[in-house]
Amino acid sequence: MNVIQALLRTMGRELAAVMEQYAEEGAAEMKRAARELRKNAGKETKTPRTPRRARKIAPPAPPAYTKGELIKAAVILSELSGIPAHEIATDHEQRKKAYRAAVKATHSDLTGDNEKIVQVNWAKGILDIP
Repeated sequence: MNVIQALLRTMGRELAAVMEQYAEEGAAEMKRAARELRKNAGKETKTPRTPRRARKIAPPAPPAYTKGELIKAAVILSELSGIPAHEIATDHEQRKKAYRAAVKATHSDLTGDNEKIVQVNWAKGILDIP
C-alpha cells in the first residue's frame, strides 16, 4: 500500500504541475486578449468598403425600339453589307458580320461621307451589336 500511495502522490504532483502550467499559459493568453481589447476600446471597428469598381451595378434597361426601327436598321446594314435583312434581324453573328462589312464600306476615311457611317452607327445601337 505504501508504494501505491507514493506513486499516486508523485503522479498527483506531476498532474498538478501540468495543470498549473496550462493555467499559467491560459492566464497569459487572457491577459494578452484583455490588453488588445483595452487598446481598441475607443476605436470603432469599420467594415472594409468594397472598391467602387467591384460593386455590382445593374445595367441600364435597353430602350424599347419599335418594330419599324428594328427593320429599318436591319435594312440599312443589309444594303451596305449584302447580307439579307432577315438574317441580320434574327442571327447575332450575322449582325456582327453585317456591321463590320458596312463599316468597311462606308468609313469616312474611304468615302469622305459621314452620313452613311452615322446611319450604320445608329443601326448598331438599335440592333444591340457590341
